[in-house]
Amino acid sequence: ATVDVNLSRQFKFGPKVTPTDQRYLLVLNVRAGNLFNHTNPLGLNGVLASPFFGRANAAGPARRIEFGARLNF
Repeated sequence: ATVDVNLSRQFKFGPKVTPTDQRYLLVLNVRAGNLFNHTNPLGLNGVLASPFFGRANAAGPARRIEFGARLNF
């Protein structure tokens, strides 16, 4: 199993254009893939004569954390 998480937060600032809206919008986000860093085996060996028959020969990607920012004006 793989657990991915995405969190974001919006900040409005600047002079008001209308009573309900701000001029600028800053969005900050954090995304984590494979949050618990669990090994996910891939690509099982299917050669019957191989001593590694039925064992994984690859794994999914490790934990990855990304940060981002977006400014709307």
